[in-house]
Amino acid sequence: MLTEKNMRVVVRGGGDLASGVIAKLYHSGFQVVVLECRMPAAIRRTVSFSEAVYQKEVTVEGITAKLADEEIVERILAEEKIPVLVDPEGDWIRRWNPDIVVDAILAKRNLGTRIEMAPVTIGLGPGFVAGKDVHAVVETKRGHDLGRIYYRGSAIPNTGVPGVIGGVAAERVIYAPAEGILTGCRTIGDLVHKGEVIARIGDCPVQASIDGILRGILPDGFPVKQGFKMADIDPRLEERDNCRSISDKARCIAGGVLEAVLHLQTLEEAFSLRNILKIDPGKHRLIAVTGAGGKTTLIYELAKELRSAGYRTVVAATAHMWKEGRYGFTPIGGGYEGDKITGLAPGEPRKLLDEYDVVIVEADGSRGLPLKCPGDQEPVIPDGTDLVIGVAGATAIGQTFREACHRFPVACRYLGRSPEEKITAEDLAVCLTSDVGQKKQVACEYRYLVNQAEELDEETREALCHLLEKGKDYGAAVSFFQKRWYNDSTIQKTEVNEEKRC
Repeated sequence: MLTEKNMRVVVRGGGDLASGVIAKLYHSGFQVVVLECRMPAAIRRTVSFSEAVYQKEVTVEGITAKLADEEIVERILAEEKIPVLVDPEGDWIRRWNPDIVVDAILAKRNLGTRIEMAPVTIGLGPGFVAGKDVHAVVETKRGHDLGRIYYRGSAIPNTGVPGVIGGVAAERVIYAPAEGILTGCRTIGDLVHKGEVIARIGDCPVQASIDGILRGILPDGFPVKQGFKMADIDPRLEERDNCRSISDKARCIAGGVLEAVLHLQTLEEAFSLRNILKIDPGKHRLIAVTGAGGKTTLIYELAKELRSAGYRTVVAATAHMWKEGRYGFTPIGGGYEGDKITGLAPGEPRKLLDEYDVVIVEADGSRGLPLKCPGDQEPVIPDGTDLVIGVAGATAIGQTFREACHRFPVACRYLGRSPEEKITAEDLAVCLTSDVGQKKQVACEYRYLVNQAEELDEETREALCHLLEKGKDYGAAVSFFQKRWYNDSTIQKTEVNEEKRC
């Protein structure tokens, strides 16, 4: 059961739609922490956990949230309440190491959420690309697709027009007619009439745009800019009592989030790199990763998996590596150069085994390109390495050597190709399995891994797997964000199963 693991969730944003998600996850047994800005602009404040920033404590449908700082987060969680931290940049995510991050800011653009922030990341509404920014996107636009989950691509673009409620769309939302400090004249839940003054911005009156229930309004003292969304009127008079309960829209979106979490977590648990690459942590204690197109992702995904299995695991580097880690890991290097760490000497990583069960080392650099043939002094494989994993990115196929291959003169010279020729599946397979490619200087066990397998069509993927398995080495093509893997054996098994069905 997921709840038995006390899985940690960070929800960025605490407005009314975010609060529907927060409530759903809370009731499903997750430990939830909310990150908000210093002055939340939620309109439906009676059903928004973001109100804790102003009120110190707020209760929505029986769930209490409390304004917190880092020192008391665990205490509030122990009280079975929801901590709300003022952390608009999301710095707490790196320190708390959550299992799940949900971006529910609903800014119609991505304000800094990255797919590597957690094993499962989900974005609400437009502004996110599933598979790039987050693992999944949940649709927030009213209509047939509300709550739909996208595992590839994006939600419906923002139209700028509010959804229709009770036959009314744009007219129900009120925008500030002037700049200044807002003072409310009516409260949430009041019946208001068109033309009635519901608030003032300085000396400027703000009138109700339609008859209905004042469903939401910014708090007194809020500084607004002209044109800023400040209030919402519901034309359905029978909805008055619902001003203090989570909306149907929020519940629908929350259901999509929970489904995405369960689906992605199931894939996460089934997607075992130890099994895919036949890694034995008792035997393969010092692992070096070389090549291009996914080394860092492989390193942190494998480190996370081994840590979850109870192995004391550390990440290190003998080449330059980004100093910002993932999943609570901080890479060990020889020093710092800007945003990167410098490499340890080849004899140093093995010494870390005195404190750790497994050491995973980034032993190569590729300048962000998907393919590499190593230069004269590369890779820097640590002394006493037990296993080397060579990596290449499938997106190299179809691009020219000049565009997609680091050290392309080395590759072209060995393969007999020109820099302007396009890389084929066979070229990639040779780079992964030859002594001039990722097997250079390998004196121990070796595995290969092709990342970004989802970018290949089925025919190319099958051809690549067949080519790779012609040799004696073992490996697979994987899609980290789809949590799927392929090799010649799995393809053949699928073909056999299809024959049986026929």
